[in-house]
Amino acid sequence: MNIQHELPTYVGIYCRLSKDDGNVGESGSIQNQKNFLKEYASKLGWNVIATYVDDGYSGTNFNRPGFQNLLSDIEKKRINCVLTKDLSRFGRNYILSGYYLEEYFPKNLIRCVAVNDNYDSLLETNTEFAPLKNIINEWYAKDISKKIKFSLKGIQERGEIRKRGTVLFGYQQDESGYRTPDPEASFIVQLIFQKYIEYKNLNQVTRYLTENHIPCPAYYDYLHTGSKALIYENCLEEQKYAWNRRSVTRILKNEQYLGTLINAQSHNLSFKVKKKVMNPTPLVFENKFEPIISKEIFDQAQRILKAYSWSLAPLGMNTYKRMLVCGCCGKPLTFGFRKDKKTEYSKYIYYCKNPSCTMRPLISKMLLDEIFKKELESILFYILEHQEEFLTYALTFTKDKNIQKSVFEANHKQQLMTRKKELEQYIEGTFKAQLEGDITKEMYQSITSGYKKELEEINLKLNLEVNDIKDINFHLAATTYFNRLKEIKNLQTIDTLLISTFCEQIRVKVNKITLKNFQYELIINYGALDDCIQEFLNQ
Repeated sequence: MNIQHELPTYVGIYCRLSKDDGNVGESGSIQNQKNFLKEYASKLGWNVIATYVDDGYSGTNFNRPGFQNLLSDIEKKRINCVLTKDLSRFGRNYILSGYYLEEYFPKNLIRCVAVNDNYDSLLETNTEFAPLKNIINEWYAKDISKKIKFSLKGIQERGEIRKRGTVLFGYQQDESGYRTPDPEASFIVQLIFQKYIEYKNLNQVTRYLTENHIPCPAYYDYLHTGSKALIYENCLEEQKYAWNRRSVTRILKNEQYLGTLINAQSHNLSFKVKKKVMNPTPLVFENKFEPIISKEIFDQAQRILKAYSWSLAPLGMNTYKRMLVCGCCGKPLTFGFRKDKKTEYSKYIYYCKNPSCTMRPLISKMLLDEIFKKELESILFYILEHQEEFLTYALTFTKDKNIQKSVFEANHKQQLMTRKKELEQYIEGTFKAQLEGDITKEMYQSITSGYKKELEEINLKLNLEVNDIKDINFHLAATTYFNRLKEIKNLQTIDTLLISTFCEQIRVKVNKITLKNFQYELIINYGALDDCIQEFLNQ
């Protein structure tokens, strides 16, 4: 085809290839695309200014480095023609492909030629089928994505081991993906668990790791694989051991160190939007690999994490943090202290600062410890003495006769919450695309109108009262409680770990006897076993 142009044609050649293009063969390789397009431009006497390449980038997303460089040169008026092998190389997103071909390029006086599709924006006769071509290209990408997801889902659901791009810190993997503990890295993981159980404080653990020059995961990876060389090749000394609370917590909470395989932890927002979304119910397969941490140590660390989360001092005075509520108004009690002006002695207190509360209880921490200790001893130790009877009682205990209906309603609510989160992420992703100029305001409104309508319907359903009682294995929960009780030799020390281990909430009620005399009552909620314990005591 010999096409004459009034002005010199300054060409930007664009090439792209990724996994979602399937088996395109040798002719579809990046190098062959370059050679083919350069030869085509040479025959027509066009000036090739630059070649833009996106190797390994999906056609469904236009935020590719090569394509962005192409747009930058268009803005700078370096080129006036975009040459590509076919429209599928240009992109596989129907909306965005149409936007660039029908709005952006014409507005910037850019000619676009897709050789194998016989597409030339200067010739109206052969551009009529471009929208249809773009739809087909998107369908192809969607079909490939569905096939890959279906295959991957089967592998994940069967618990098959496969090689990962990055292996979990502490492990090394062979060609099949099987993990074995890395001698050096696994020692670091074990050290983190050991020090956290000893210190019960994330800040102290990170300080210990940094001061003892323990390499952080990223630097360790650089030492053994050479990855991230640009960051660590000439980095500062402290950057090599840059541990923080988040990295330590991530290791402490990761149950994969028990030798567990966790699949389907996240998924892409859609086949177009590659943003990762965490799955609420990943697939868990125990005893797949050699563990680095024992179950006992892991569970102990989780109990400490629960007890001391957000705490800067392991033995801080606020041992009842987030546990105490007012028995009158139900608001959380505030922790504070009062200083005696004569003795300068500080008395730590818990009090209700809700101005509309009629009782506004105030109790010293010392008195609270004393009452709590008596309550715990009288109830839990009684149950421990009658272990066999209570375990038998817990074995047949049910919280609700309509438990199956309750579980169904709870599951339905979870499904609605999951879908709501997905819709919110779809809308957020599309809004960002509009802000970044990838789509127009009209395109944004068209895409999100259906999402927003469905979101409104879900919010209405969630506002209805849903019975959220879950099926509880009371016998298993009771056995766990007994095991924890046996770990405690006495109740001389009331600390956060002890409280959070056995209690979910403590309601503080106060009765005024005289002007200066008060009677306090603690109503303790024992979490999952609360109903079972209360009924056992009252039978």
